[in-house]
Amino acid sequence: MIKDVYFTLRTGFHVRLSVEETTVVGDIKHTLHRTKLTHFKPENMKFICNGKVLNNNEIIPPDITLIALAITQDLNYNCNEKSINSI
Repeated sequence: MIKDVYFTLRTGFHVRLSVEETTVVGDIKHTLHRTKLTHFKPENMKFICNGKVLNNNEIIPPDITLIALAITQDLNYNCNEKSINSI
C-alpha cells in the first residue's frame, strides 16, 4: 500500500513523498535525493521518528506519516549551513 509521508526540515520546510509501506529508509533517501532534495546526498540525511534515528535498512513505522529530516554536513561535499537554511 502507498502512503504519503511528510518530511520536515528544521527550517519548517515540508517535503511530501508517496512511498510503499515496505520501502526501506535507504531507498527513500535515494528517492528524495533524485527528486526533491537533489543538493543533499542520501548519506547526509537522517530520518528521526519518535525520537529515534532510523537506520537505512528499516521501514518507516506503519502509523507514522510525519518524519523529522536532519541534514548532516559532509566536509567533502559542497554543502553549507546557508544552503540548509535556505530550503
